[in-house]
Parts: sequence; structure tokens; C-alpha cells
Amino acid sequence: MTRSCRTGAVSGCCVVMLARLGPDINVRGKRPMRIGQLSEATGASPRSLRYYEEQHLLVSTRSSSGQRIYTDEAVERVALIRDLFQAGLCSSTIADILPCMTDTASQTPILRARLISERAIISDQIEAMGKTLKAMDSVLGNLPLDA
Repeated sequence: MTRSCRTGAVSGCCVVMLARLGPDINVRGKRPMRIGQLSEATGASPRSLRYYEEQHLLVSTRSSSGQRIYTDEAVERVALIRDLFQAGLCSSTIADILPCMTDTASQTPILRARLISERAIISDQIEAMGKTLKAMDSVLGNLPLDA
């Protein structure tokens, strides 16, 4: 399912150039997992995990045969990504704020303001949907009962 973002702008809460965003995992000294194992550990489908990588939310290393390799740290990151999607954020917004969420030194008032702004957008959408629902109820109320 493709999600479109409500806010095309980058907030700058954490200015991280994607070119500088390195892997969020360190395979040395960690228990490596393949994509199926990470999927099982997180409940996210392999397709979702590949999508997270496409959106620069999750980074894997590759084995010599080209398979994606993750460590236990990726489990927590996927849980956070899923929580942010569940909160109604789109992938570009998540990519923008994810470094701030994982680095406590970056959790500034700007991050809080960004999340409050996103919450206001969601609240406005709920209000608009409520009006749409009332309009539909009105249309249905005007129909004859035998229709």
C-alpha cells in the first residue's frame, strides 16, 4: 500500500543527509538475521521491510550471496517504524524524524513541535471526516424507507 505524505516539507528537526545515513546495524558481534527471520520477529511482512529500506527507514547489509542481513537492533527499529506509521505519519515524515527519535540528544522542542503539528493535521482530517459522515447520514435520512 502506497502512502502519500500530507506535508511535502522537511521540518529540519534533524538535518541528516541520506548520503551520511549509514547502516543502523552493525553485523559484527550480533546475531545476523535474514529478512524472513526479521519478519517473523517483528510481524512486519518481508515486503514491508523492503519498502522500509526503499524509503531509507531501515538499512541492511548484504551477504556475499546478496541476501539482506539484519541484527537484533533492527527489531527495535522496525517496531518504532511501525508505531510511527500507526500514528498516521507518512514514510517521508518518518524518514525526517526517525534520527531524532532514535538519538535522545536530538529530541529537541523542534521534534515535539513537528509531532504536535502532525497530530493537528490528523485531528483536522478526523473533523472533516466527521462532517462527511454527517452529510452521508443526512442523504440516507432523506431516502424513502423502501428504497
